[in-house]
Amino acid sequence: PIKGASKFDAPIFQLPTRSKTNKTRPWILGVGQIKRIVYDYLSRKESGSGFCHFPEGRPDSFYRGLTAEKLVTVRSKGFSRLEWHKQYARNEPLDCRTYAYAAMRILNPDWDALEERMNKGAFAQRIAENPQKTAQNLAQSRKKLRIKGF
Repeated sequence: PIKGASKFDAPIFQLPTRSKTNKTRPWILGVGQIKRIVYDYLSRKESGSGFCHFPEGRPDSFYRGLTAEKLVTVRSKGFSRLEWHKQYARNEPLDCRTYAYAAMRILNPDWDALEERMNKGAFAQRIAENPQKTAQNLAQSRKKLRIKGF
């Protein structure tokens, strides 16, 4: 399970800890910081690290949901603090992107090794020969993983 941190400047993720009252161990996510990173990536104009690619045909509601929140400065008791305020009712695309970024940071994949593995070897050759069949095999592999509990 995951839970958003109550503080805006919380780290991107904290390792799960068990509380006295709750037996589950949620990952605490610094969603305030992650949303800043997501919005930074969305604002990039040049292709490269962090640039966001989207498939054609996404409805306008997806992009509205992806940019549904705005960072505002709120004054309370003489102090200023940053908060995310919704501009639109539906923000699921932003939440999904935020959680996906947190999952990527938690897993910390070795991107260079993954790229090397994809570019050389039988996998790249199978994709080049028959991309449709490879996609079906990947879908079947995912189903097997879900059945086993992953």
